[in-house]
Amino acid sequence: MQSSVLSAYEHGRRQPSGAALARIARAAGLELELVPAAHRSADEHAGKILSQVLDLAGSMPYRPRLELEYPPLIRLRS
Repeated sequence: MQSSVLSAYEHGRRQPSGAALARIARAAGLELELVPAAHRSADEHAGKILSQVLDLAGSMPYRPRLELEYPPLIRLRS
């Protein structure tokens, strides 16, 4: 494969076929493996749950303590 073709792939001027992509991966010492993508609905559901958890965490009151309740690390050294 010519370097100009690789350059075209790198700059988005051309897209490799699946076979060409596998050859490029092999030349780089990699193995191309195709696996099923996760279902979009499962990803959307997980995103909604994460959003709800972050909203809940953001609504909880936060009051930083003025003093540490554990010894400073320098005291643990001895």
